[in-house]
Amino acid sequence: MKNIEGSNKIDNNSLQRLMNNFPRIDSLLDDISKKNDKTYLSHFIFHLYNYEEWFLTKKGRKSKKG
Repeated sequence: MKNIEGSNKIDNNSLQRLMNNFPRIDSLLDDISKKNDKTYLSHFIFHLYNYEEWFLTKKGRKSKKG
């Protein structure tokens, strides 16, 4: 199946398999909150939201040419 832009649409069977095989964020956060204290959960959420930003702002090392 193709959509207007030409990229592939995902069929219902594939979508259902993905939903069944990957944990949802709400269940993951619920498990973390049950097994850990509030400070851990706060740090986890902070890092979860800032993960992509860290990679975007990361600077590389200077190369050693000599």
